[in-house]
Amino acid sequence: MPRIDAYETGIPCWTDVATTDPDDAVRFYTTVFGWEHEAIPTSSDPYHMFMQDGAYVAACVRQDAD
Repeated sequence: MPRIDAYETGIPCWTDVATTDPDDAVRFYTTVFGWEHEAIPTSSDPYHMFMQDGAYVAACVRQDAD
């Protein structure tokens, strides 16, 4: 994956995934893409950050099931 340090206005530059099973999402993204994972504590569930080559590339958070 190329490293991009700047984006033109209006170009998407970040991906957040909201899921009812963040542990499964962590397993998926770390296995399929080889990304590293860091769980950042919050007042409720952790905010899961994914990194490649030391740079943050995406994140995942728990979504409540309705």
